[in-house]
Amino acid sequence: MDDDSESTIINVQLSDEQIKGVLTEFHDESQSLFDEKEKENSQVKASTANNIFELIEDTVETVKNMLGQLKLELLDMAKLEFDESSKK
Repeated sequence: MDDDSESTIINVQLSDEQIKGVLTEFHDESQSLFDEKEKENSQVKASTANNIFELIEDTVETVKNMLGQLKLELLDMAKLEFDESSKK
């Protein structure tokens, strides 16, 4: 709007019914957007939780594998010690 242009004020009277209708429509649209955002947030949270659980499961598997490898190495060392002590 240019500074040189005239401003026009229009007075409009709305009935209570019309005001309620506009507010209801605004509320419904706002609620719809809010619900959609909440759904997106829930999906993100679920996805993040799933990623965390997968990371934990992978970590547990890695630790199990490391412990299994350590057990084998300890058994090999014990066998070597036993074999050497048997030769004496």
